[in-house]
Amino acid sequence: MISASLTDKSPAQESSTVITPITTSFEHQDDEVTYDNSDLCPDLVLLIDDDPDVLLALRKELRKQNLTVLTTLDAREGVSLAKRHKPGVVICDFKMPELSGIEVCEAIHQVTPDTSKVMLTGFSDVDSVVASINRGHVTRFLCKPLDPEILQLTIAELVGISRVKLERVKTARELNNRASELELLNNSLEHCISERIREYEQARLFLDLSRRERKAQYFSAIKVFSGLTELRSPQLGAHSKRVAELARLIAIELECDSNQVNEIYIAGLLHDVGKIGLSDETLFASASSLSKERRIELMSHSQHGQNLFLGLPDMDSIATMIRHHHERFDGDGYPDGILNNVIPIGSRVLAVAEDFDELQQGWLAAKKLTEEEALSFIFKSSETRYDPHVLAALQPAIEKLRAAPRLEERLLSGTDLLVGQTLSRDFIGPDGYLWLSKEKLVSKHFIEQIREYEGLTGKPQKIYIYRLKRSGRPTAR
Repeated sequence: MISASLTDKSPAQESSTVITPITTSFEHQDDEVTYDNSDLCPDLVLLIDDDPDVLLALRKELRKQNLTVLTTLDAREGVSLAKRHKPGVVICDFKMPELSGIEVCEAIHQVTPDTSKVMLTGFSDVDSVVASINRGHVTRFLCKPLDPEILQLTIAELVGISRVKLERVKTARELNNRASELELLNNSLEHCISERIREYEQARLFLDLSRRERKAQYFSAIKVFSGLTELRSPQLGAHSKRVAELARLIAIELECDSNQVNEIYIAGLLHDVGKIGLSDETLFASASSLSKERRIELMSHSQHGQNLFLGLPDMDSIATMIRHHHERFDGDGYPDGILNNVIPIGSRVLAVAEDFDELQQGWLAAKKLTEEEALSFIFKSSETRYDPHVLAALQPAIEKLRAAPRLEERLLSGTDLLVGQTLSRDFIGPDGYLWLSKEKLVSKHFIEQIREYEGLTGKPQKIYIYRLKRSGRPTAR
C-alpha cells in the first residue's frame, strides 16, 4: 500500500514538475485561454489533495511510469492548472477545504472535458458515486490506502485513453481537411458542368486533380462520371444503372470474387460515359439506321470511355472492361477484334447485359423487343456474339432481378440508423475506403463507427437504406 508518511523533502522541493501558482481563483483568470482538444497532454497527470504527504506518495509512484506530474494543495489552483496545461488525467481528493472533489471535477470538466477524472476517497456511498459521475464526470474511483499496482494500472489505462482521444482529434482534423478538398473539387466540377465546358475537358480536369488523393478520389470519380452520363441524358443514365445491376447479378452467378463483382458493377455504370458528347440522333436511333459516319462515331465511344480513366491506376481493369464491351466472342467485334477468352470476363458480361437492355429500348434492333424476344435474340447468338458460359448465367440473373421486392430508398444519418437495416448503396467512409457494401445489414459496430465520426466532426453522414413499400389497396381514381 502507498503510505502517506512525511519525508524530509516536501513535494515542491523534490521535483521541478510541481507548479504552485500565486492565484487561488479560477473564475476570472486565464480568460484568454480557450479550449482546444488538440492541446490535451496525455502524459501529464495533475494531483489535487490538501494533504502534502499524499501528494508526495502519489507523485513518487507516478513518476515510475515516466509521467509528468503537477501537484497542488489548493482546489482552485487545481482548476487553473487544468485549464492552462490540459492534463490527460486528474486525481482529486474527495474532501477538499474550499471545494468538494465533485465541484473540482465539475469545474475541470468545463475547461478541459477530455481530461479523465479520478476521485481519491477514504470512503464511498451510492449518492457520492452518482454525484461524482453525473456532475464531475468522474471515470474512476481509488480508495485510500492505495494499492500501488492498482494505481499504476489505472493511470496507465487512462493515459492510454487520453492518447487515443488526441489521436482521434488529429485524425478527424485530417479527415475534415480531406473532406474540404473533396467538397472544393466537387464544387469545381459542378461549376464546369453548369458552364457547359466540354465533357472531355471536365474529365481531364478531374483526373489531374484526382492523382493528389488517388484512393479517395477513386470513388468520387465513379459518382461524377455516372452523374455526367445522367446529366447528358436521364434515359442513358437509367440504361447504365439497369446494365450495371444485371451485370452484377450475372457476375455473382458466375461465382466471380467480390472485388471482380464490384468492378463489373462499376464498369456497367460507366460503360457509356464515352457517349456523353454524341448527338441524340446518334445515341437513340437503332444502329442499323445510322449513316456510316455516325456509326463510326458511335463505335468510338468505348475507346473514349477508356481514355477518360487513363492515369488512374485503380481504374485500369474497369477501363479495360469498358474498352472491350463491344467485342464479339467470334472476333468480329470492335475496337480490337479480339475473341473468346482473350476478351476480359467483365466485358463479356457487359456485352450480354447491355444488349439485353438495348434490344428492349429499340437502340440495337429496328424495333423495341419484349423481354422474351430479347432473350431469344441473345441466345440465338451464342458462340458468335456472346460467351456461352456467360449466357448460362443470364436466365438465373434475370429471375433474381424479377423476384427482387419493390424497394424505396431512405436517406439517414448515423443517429437514425437501426441494427438490421439494409444498405441500398455502398457506403464509402470519410477515409475513402468501403465501410459497408450494398445489400449488407447494418450492424451495431457500423452504427458506432458512423456516430463516433459524426460526433468528432459535427457533420451527419449520408447512408442510403432500403425500406419496403407498404402494401395496400389500389387508390380509387
